[in-house]
Amino acid sequence: MEKDSPFSSTGRRCIVTLMCIFVTAFVYAQQQKISISIKELPLKEAISQIAEKASMNVAYSKEFVDTSRKVSLEVKDTEVNKALTLLLKGTNIGFRFLDDSILFYNKEFQNKSTSEPVDSQENKRDLYVKGKVTDENAEPIIGATISVKGSTTGTITDINGQYSIKVPYGSTLRYSYVGYREESVIAKATTVNVVMKENAVSLEDVVVVGYGVQKKVNVTGAVSMVKAEAIENRPITNVTTGLQGLLPGVSIVSSSGQPGAVPSINIRGTGTINSSTAPLILIDGVAGGDINLLNPSDIESVSVLKDAASSAIYGARAANGVILVTTKKGEKKERVVFQYNGYAGFQTPTALPELVNGREYMELSNEAMSAAGFSKPYTQEAFDKYDSGLYPNEYSNTDWIDEIYKSRAFQTGHNVSARGGSEKTGFFMSYGFLDQDGLVVGDGYSSKRHNARISVNTEVYDRLKLTGQMSYVDFYKKDLGYSGTSGVFRLSQRMSPLLPVMWQIPDENGRMVDSENWSYGSVRNPLQVAYESGMEERKTRVLNGIFNADLKIIDGLNVGMQYSANIYTRQVDEFNPKMLSYYSDGSPLKANEDAKDYISQSHLDVMTQTLQFTLNFNKTIGRHELGALLGFSQEWENRSTLGATRDNVMVEDIHVISAGMINFMNSGTKDEWALRSYFGRVNYAFDGKYLFEANLRADGTSRFAKGNRWGYFPSFSAGWNFSREKFMEFATSVLSSGKLRASWGELGNQNIPGNYYPYLSPIITEESYPIGASNTPVMGLWQNKIGNPDIKWETIRMLNFGVDLSFLNNRLNVDFDWYKKENIDALVRPDVPAIVGVSSSNVGYVNLGKIDVKGWELNLSWRDKIGSVNYNLGFNLSDARNKITDLGGTPESLTSTASGSYRRVGDPIGAFYGYLTDGLAQVYDFESVNTTTGKYQKPKFPLVASQNGIVQPGDIKYRDISGPDGAPDGVIDDYDKVVFGEKEPHYTYAIKGGLEWKGIDFSFYLQGVGKVAGYLEDEARHAFINDYSIPKKEHLDRWTPMNPNASYPRLYQSQEHNRLFSDYWKEDASYLRLKNIQIGYRFPARMVAPLGINSLRVYASADNLFTKTDYFGAYDPEVRTTSGDVYPQVKTYVFGLSITF
Repeated sequence: MEKDSPFSSTGRRCIVTLMCIFVTAFVYAQQQKISISIKELPLKEAISQIAEKASMNVAYSKEFVDTSRKVSLEVKDTEVNKALTLLLKGTNIGFRFLDDSILFYNKEFQNKSTSEPVDSQENKRDLYVKGKVTDENAEPIIGATISVKGSTTGTITDINGQYSIKVPYGSTLRYSYVGYREESVIAKATTVNVVMKENAVSLEDVVVVGYGVQKKVNVTGAVSMVKAEAIENRPITNVTTGLQGLLPGVSIVSSSGQPGAVPSINIRGTGTINSSTAPLILIDGVAGGDINLLNPSDIESVSVLKDAASSAIYGARAANGVILVTTKKGEKKERVVFQYNGYAGFQTPTALPELVNGREYMELSNEAMSAAGFSKPYTQEAFDKYDSGLYPNEYSNTDWIDEIYKSRAFQTGHNVSARGGSEKTGFFMSYGFLDQDGLVVGDGYSSKRHNARISVNTEVYDRLKLTGQMSYVDFYKKDLGYSGTSGVFRLSQRMSPLLPVMWQIPDENGRMVDSENWSYGSVRNPLQVAYESGMEERKTRVLNGIFNADLKIIDGLNVGMQYSANIYTRQVDEFNPKMLSYYSDGSPLKANEDAKDYISQSHLDVMTQTLQFTLNFNKTIGRHELGALLGFSQEWENRSTLGATRDNVMVEDIHVISAGMINFMNSGTKDEWALRSYFGRVNYAFDGKYLFEANLRADGTSRFAKGNRWGYFPSFSAGWNFSREKFMEFATSVLSSGKLRASWGELGNQNIPGNYYPYLSPIITEESYPIGASNTPVMGLWQNKIGNPDIKWETIRMLNFGVDLSFLNNRLNVDFDWYKKENIDALVRPDVPAIVGVSSSNVGYVNLGKIDVKGWELNLSWRDKIGSVNYNLGFNLSDARNKITDLGGTPESLTSTASGSYRRVGDPIGAFYGYLTDGLAQVYDFESVNTTTGKYQKPKFPLVASQNGIVQPGDIKYRDISGPDGAPDGVIDDYDKVVFGEKEPHYTYAIKGGLEWKGIDFSFYLQGVGKVAGYLEDEARHAFINDYSIPKKEHLDRWTPMNPNASYPRLYQSQEHNRLFSDYWKEDASYLRLKNIQIGYRFPARMVAPLGINSLRVYASADNLFTKTDYFGAYDPEVRTTSGDVYPQVKTYVFGLSITF
């Protein structure tokens, strides 16, 4: 039995083999012709522009060439050597060509050094060069590579960063080290000291966009990007958690600290009523992967495409934004580097509910029962028994919260990687392991994850680039077999504190000791559930392979191909043994007779394949930059499920489906769909100042009927780098760069819930036809849903305006965006008469609704250096608000619940809709008292009809807003309900900062929400709503005649009148959280180099260390609606190590 196999058949095994060969060929470029216009630019920038146009490298010695002097040049179709001669006319700078490089030198220095011609001098002698390689903090770089361009000569730096090498005079020395920019120097001096700068250019100056990268200065869309450093050294269990708060406009809610829990992502608000709000996520350009199963240490960067200009290239799936994840790859010309990152630590709950003790429970219960007209359950004799401690089976003092939770849970993560490359080939490989224990006693909650990845890239014949990568994930997650009202989280708030954990029996000495039976009250013992309820084990395995080829046809014209296959399998095994209950005397409950074992198994197989072809064109002609992209994509997905359940397992220790004896239930499904796409993009930039971009994608999907399968999604955007205008020269000392952006486009949303074919009306088989006199149901066919043959994707139109500013030599950066999204084809559910025979929930959606979303985003960052201290600060703030503008004649949903099903034109989606309140009624709010009963009567405020005779001082007063005639009518009814809150967050923000000094680094990261509503129900918020909702410490502040300003109404057994859906119970779910704080130390290179170590850093880190909120009790503000069935949010403390060899 291939139970643990990640594949269901040999046809789903994927083997990727990459063969890497290449031959080098150079063509001298000095005879190339270029066109360029340069006006008063520093020489350094001018020669860089010329070299770029000529596809050549630049080398010079900063000691002898003044690169800061201003130069000008205007040429058209001129050879490179002639253009350089004109550029350097009248200067003391000469040049010559060597291989594919342009070498610049000081003529006067050379004339003083020798009377021989340069070429002759070089050919006659070698040069011994020595020096030191350091970083910007003057720390030596150990193991930096120094090589001679065009030869195999090379060396590396020693423990002090020093080197010596014999090279031909005038040759080009290359200095390289992983993570730093490559430096080039002409060998003309015997001592050359080099300061290397961190290689931030590739991620700071370019941005990952759809199907490629763009210079940040030329981007006209709304794109945010996070580098690997922001997440790789934090004790996060998934990538999404690490992104929370880092990207403006991206709302990430992490509502559970449970091992393996997955946060939700929302980009720029909710713009749909019934479709998914999840963004499209592509990993290395491929959809279908799970971002939360990635190893965070494998991430190179994460880009978020937020507007139509950046997202329209992904068409029908881009309505909710696009997240592009780029994983790490090998770099060419990079020595092999081995790295280990690991940490170990523990988690604790951020907070836990505090329940009343046994005596308080008895007092409050008496109060609630008496208010409801019942006799007090606890007499003075009962209190005396409680105080004596001699009656543990009736009057214990058990804190069930304390019994259920551990004080801490272990967490550890480890990652090893190797990265390097030769002149033409690069590779990266890694392995990661994550282990998380749970905070609940027993063995109910835990997860483990293994990640393996390998990537190889190579160049063939200097024209063909090949990249291949494979990754494998093995993820295991364990949960308890019971949840909801039967789970430990709610049971621990339902079980009476007067009951012991185990029934007590006297021993031979008469002392009360634990029996072998769990106690039992109105509900099942939560400790019994924690230890004996069985397990749900979820095993997920993902195998992914990607192959890319890029062929350069001519300079500036490339054709690309990509094929990917993603195999996802998930197996869920659940076993719930019989849980037997007993009375305190050991006699069994009658319910034990019906107790059964339960076993279930389900299996999901998904295979997603993508084939893609692209044609890229990029050309610079004078001051004109042109870019074009054409592409074709085909995506297939095949999905199948198989499930079975049984009862009464024959042998309890053999948990296989065939061991079940009764109640056989089997199920299975098979689905497939395909998406075919054609897409294109045109970019144009003039003089680096005026920018334009247009995108178009045509998507055809099998998920809709033939007449609606194709959709077309265009976008247009423009930008203006106004800081480059002459009239802005006065501000150059302050304003480093400034750009205005504007975009418009249409996006699609094909994520229709329910099934892959919403246009079909399915026919199912079921035992639903009563035949014969006995009316025994027999198997038959029936139509259980109504499809809509006219259904299509939702269409979202988006308008975006933005400004990007940099000040003070790029130390201060400011980005601001305003946007408007309009869903013009929102899916809504029509109303159908009951005679149709199908419930409203099974009626097909129609594209008749309209929704508007408006919002803005602000991002500020500051980076500077004071002496040897490097520091940075960042802040982002964003807001998004939605409104339903049209329901297309379909019925409104005026539901007063926290579930988010409220729908009405003019209001937000899923708003809280109910009564407004005016506090708690006081004695003076009643006209008189019944002398017989002592009850207050004739309230001076309006009542709900059902509350007559119940309402007393201490109950909630509901506000009379309106009536049938639109004016207050003295009655509380549905006319008085209004929208009083939203659970969609407003004003999400983050503050982060860091500093580094002599190897010591410190960083902090605050994240929060400024305005959002929550609503807690049942055990999470109330006491005595039934026989088993235990008061919390907060309920001690309840209304009594002696405490009229209490926060909680008077206690009332099985109360309903004070629990009407109203703003009295609305919670302020805004918060500020110290998401992460970290301190680390990087040992000096001279200390670790003798051990063969290039870099060694140790650190301590903590997540969720502090939360400031006014949310009720111990519930986390990210849990905006709950009845109490929620795993607590966690604090994480770890100590970590990062070492490089």
